[in-house]
Amino acid sequence: WYQRRVHGDRGSPPKIPGGASLDFDVELFSWEDGSWEDHYQKDLKGIKKKWVTEPDEDSRYDKANFGAKIEFSYRGCATGEFKETFVAKEGVASVVGDDDTVDEIVLKLASYTPAGAKAIYKIPAEYAFGCEGVPEGFTELYYEIETKEAEKTDGVADLDNAAKITRCGALKKTGNERYKQNKLTTAIAYYKEANDCVHDYNIESLDTDEQKAEAKALKASNYNNIAMCYLKLKEYDQVIEFGDKCLGLKEDNAKAHFRVGQAYYQKKDYSKALESFESSLKYQEDNKTASAYVKRIKAILLREEKKQEAVYKRAFKRMKLDNDKQAAAEAKRKAAEAAAKAAVAPAEAEDDAPKDKAEAFAKAAAKMQGNAEGNGEEKTEEVAAEQPAEQTQPAAI
Repeated sequence: WYQRRVHGDRGSPPKIPGGASLDFDVELFSWEDGSWEDHYQKDLKGIKKKWVTEPDEDSRYDKANFGAKIEFSYRGCATGEFKETFVAKEGVASVVGDDDTVDEIVLKLASYTPAGAKAIYKIPAEYAFGCEGVPEGFTELYYEIETKEAEKTDGVADLDNAAKITRCGALKKTGNERYKQNKLTTAIAYYKEANDCVHDYNIESLDTDEQKAEAKALKASNYNNIAMCYLKLKEYDQVIEFGDKCLGLKEDNAKAHFRVGQAYYQKKDYSKALESFESSLKYQEDNKTASAYVKRIKAILLREEKKQEAVYKRAFKRMKLDNDKQAAAEAKRKAAEAAAKAAVAPAEAEDDAPKDKAEAFAKAAAKMQGNAEGNGEEKTEEVAAEQPAEQTQPAAI
């Protein structure tokens, strides 16, 4: 087929003659059977899934929602053959999104494994960074998860508008409790899940202006709380991101301005930190901590300004010294050139003097000759009178 359709009788000169049969030597490094399928899950990409025990068609796409109770078993390995595992646990009882004792990636995968099913997930190793037993040096890892039971709860899409706002408030309240328990990553998960109930498109679909205003206020508050958690975790870029999201909904939120200012201060971006703290004071004048930050930052900026001025002064001083040195060197060079020219001039004059006197003598001689021919004896006598003086000149030289 390859010969007839591609090269045929003409071949592909100069390497492949006409009518040639080609043999290929192929080395297979890896292969993947058709049982693997793409796994789609929020915030996760590049994951493949293979069913070991398939779920019923009716429950194939079921998942345990945030806050649902779930019981499952799992094990992990680096090769996919599960001859050697780096972790293996049975009968794990957990709550989706609210369990610090189970690795986050494992709990997320378990929530997408329907009850009664078993699946193998092939994931990028970065998703399991820091997880229990994970070996180093692998780009992919495998988890086998079998879900025993999963509580069925309503998702956001199943709720009416009033229930969405109620769910958002309840999740925020639980997030506050987790924050007080210093479970910061869990608190962040609750706040984010709460805001899923009041997405922009959900807010626009609300029935009344009062509901819309309440939803926006809840959303802004959750963003602000997320920024607060990230501030304690010292993840300052995230603080700025979620603080700005809060301010996009509620510009007069003094706490959000304050937290963004703290993040910029820790990043040593003092100009932006000063701007944020001053904005915070604009909406909360009695914030003594913000006032202290403003005073401290202004002192830092003044010191930096003075340091910069000193740097510029030293630079200009060095530049002036360099210019003075160049000017002195140029003057010295010109003086040397003038002296050299002055030394050469007398020598040239001495070389030209004999030549000038010889020319004068020649001119006088020609004049004498002309007078003798034109005026007779009188002219001859004048020439004779002048001639001795001209003839004595060479002796005086």
